[in-house]
Amino acid sequence: MELRVTRPRLLHELEALPEGGLAAALEPLGIVAVTAFGRIRGGTSTCYLLRAEAHPRDFVLKCPLAGESIALEWDVLCRVAGAPATRARLPRPVAVLPGGAGFVMERVRGVPLVRYAPLRHRDEREAVAAAVVAGLRDFHRSLERPFGDFHARNILMDSDGGPVFIDVGESADLQAGTSHWEAVAPMVGDLGLWVYNTCLDVPGNAHSSPLGQLNLARFAVSMVAAAAADERDARAFCRDVFARARRHARRMRQSPWRARRATAPLVMAGLLVLERAAGREISRRTAARAGGPRV
Repeated sequence: MELRVTRPRLLHELEALPEGGLAAALEPLGIVAVTAFGRIRGGTSTCYLLRAEAHPRDFVLKCPLAGESIALEWDVLCRVAGAPATRARLPRPVAVLPGGAGFVMERVRGVPLVRYAPLRHRDEREAVAAAVVAGLRDFHRSLERPFGDFHARNILMDSDGGPVFIDVGESADLQAGTSHWEAVAPMVGDLGLWVYNTCLDVPGNAHSSPLGQLNLARFAVSMVAAAAADERDARAFCRDVFARARRHARRMRQSPWRARRATAPLVMAGLLVLERAAGREISRRTAARAGGPRV
């Protein structure tokens, strides 16, 4: 298989892979040439963006950094993809490279949630929130563990308007019941982290994307309300979610970074606003189901 690159440094890095490993992963798909056109470096791995000649989909080659492993993340992708009738959509796994050098998955083309225009309208926002919660619930059911790194940057909206979860690496390292998630239902833990991250992002991003941040705050409320609708006691579920979020916020006060400590009161205030909004949204939905007035 022919390998081309758009930058010489990419070729140098990809040549360090086991000989023939990338070809063995892609040639069974009928691919005879690929072009590496980008690289995304994370804390534990590096992703290379690959464009295959005469193939409708692009691919991502994910390689662990020295001393790291991504074998469990591959297992997560395969288990969720193989679950029957799952609504949890993740990048489709393609093949593993020899010797734990990495794996190939399909690249998801989509719009980041923060720039997804339909979130501006309540009915569409609620529909997207319900779809995300349904996918997340099936994700939990398939793995019996939380997503772990649940925030807006890890969801893309595809061309059909459906959510796709990306970057499931932290979920691979989490087991329900570990010290970080003790006695917390996966949905409570993940939504608590989501609303916390939503409030955490507001001070830094409100000046550059005020509408996007407002839409994400409204979306966080819609997600909590959508998940609460499936619970026996919706209000207790809402309290648990925000209690979890406040736990994250309290940890900020012990941060070694002054800016993070200074942000903690703003995050706590934002959580209070969102919790009250979620309570009103739950009341509105409860009244609508009972045939009462919409408030």
